[in-house]
Amino acid sequence: LKASTRTLGALMLMGRRGAFDAAASRVLGVLANQAAAALSTIQMKDRIKDLAMRDGLTGLYNRRAFDDELRRAFGREDRQHGRLALVLLDIDHFKKLNDTFGHPAGDAVLRHTARVVEQHLRRGDQAARFGGEEFAIILPGTSEAGTVRLAERVRDAVEKAQLVFDGARLSVTVSLGAAVWPADGKDEESLIAAADRALYAAKQAGRNRAALASGLPPPAPSFAPTI
Repeated sequence: LKASTRTLGALMLMGRRGAFDAAASRVLGVLANQAAAALSTIQMKDRIKDLAMRDGLTGLYNRRAFDDELRRAFGREDRQHGRLALVLLDIDHFKKLNDTFGHPAGDAVLRHTARVVEQHLRRGDQAARFGGEEFAIILPGTSEAGTVRLAERVRDAVEKAQLVFDGARLSVTVSLGAAVWPADGKDEESLIAAADRALYAAKQAGRNRAALASGLPPPAPSFAPTI
C-alpha cells in the first residue's frame, strides 16, 4: 500500500484457485489504492492533531494539551483511589540570559531544558511547556517522596548539563515547586496553585532548588469584600 512515494503497508491475498486473473487483479488494485488513501488520511489527521498539541519551540505538550492531560490524570487517579503529583519548573534568571545573549540563546535554553526534562521522565509521566520559561510535569501515581526524588534529579541534571551557544557556555539552573493530590489540592486548579506557591518559595530561598507545597504554611484565607 503506497501513498505518493511512502510505503504504508502490505496487503496479502490468496485465492482458493491459485493466481488471480486480470480482472480480479484490477479490482484488487483499486481496493488497495483506496485503502492506502484512507490510511494516509488517518495518519495525516493524527499528525495534525499531534502538532496542535505541541509547543512549536520545544516539542513538548503545550498549555492546552497540559490542561487536558491533567484533567484526564485526575479522573484516572480518582477512580483508582491513587495519587497524583504536579511539578512546576522555572528557568532561573531567564530574562537576564535573554538580555545578555539575545533571544536565539533564550530559545536554545528552552529547547535544552525541555530535552533534559524529557530524559528524566518515567513511563507515563508527561511534560509540557506551561508558559514562557516555565514547564510543568504531571506524575501519575506518585508519592511525595517519589516526587521529591524526580524533582531533585531534574534539577541536578539541568545544572550539570553543558550548553554552548555561539561559542559561549551558558549556565542554566532551574527552580521547582511540587504538590501532591489529594494532600495539597482537591482539584486541578488548587493543585496548580499549590505547586506555584512551592515554586515561588524555591525562588525566594535562592533558586536552583526544589520546594514542596506540604512544607509551606497554608495560604492565607481570602475574604470577599463586604459592602
